[in-house]
Amino acid sequence: MPAGSGKQVFVHVEMIGGIGRDAAAIQYLAESVKADGVITTKSNAIATVRQYGLPSIQRIFAIDSAAIETALRMIQTSKPDEVELMPGLMPRVIREMRQRIKQPLIVGGLVRHAEEIRTALHNGADYVSIGDASLWRTRN
Repeated sequence: MPAGSGKQVFVHVEMIGGIGRDAAAIQYLAESVKADGVITTKSNAIATVRQYGLPSIQRIFAIDSAAIETALRMIQTSKPDEVELMPGLMPRVIREMRQRIKQPLIVGGLVRHAEEIRTALHNGADYVSIGDASLWRTRN
């Protein structure tokens, strides 16, 4: 990222081919790549990320009620800096998650329209993660 861009680079460990998903991978990202932070679905990786002084985002998938309860237990244990809830199209689940965690809440996945961004923010999301650059300037 060019200096002064105002952007941070968070690396999603599970989405990088050719790199392990262990402590050595986290060390490499921290010391060699100089990533600004790490995104992971693995709660045990959060402690390793913390050891290297990087912020962490715990990505969780709300596929059913049991998955949400398991994710909440993982968040309580691992204490990530932020939480990313996927998919980001569930206003009720966003509200409930916002009430149950203290970390900033990112929602993402399947968000394709400005109104979906506004709905997510209105229901308690702190941030919305989207890949479509045409939506990056959408305001609530």
